[in-house]
Amino acid sequence: NPKVILSDESTSALDPQNTQQVLEILRKSVDKYKTTIIMITHQMEVVQKICHRIAVMSEGTVVEEGHVKDIFEHPETSGNLNMH
Repeated sequence: NPKVILSDESTSALDPQNTQQVLEILRKSVDKYKTTIIMITHQMEVVQKICHRIAVMSEGTVVEEGHVKDIFEHPETSGNLNMH
């Protein structure tokens, strides 16, 4: 029963179907084990589908953090986020 799962680029280089399967497994893990997932990804569409909070990093420093919806709708320092 892990309290935290670290997911480092778990969906990179996967086709859309396999990406969805991995995200579903992660969602089920959260529900079943009441765990937290720390997800490292460059795929903003994955962030929008599965994450509640986001920390945006630039050159090893967190430059922005908050609720996913807030960051995507009103980015302060992350003007290069793909919003679609």
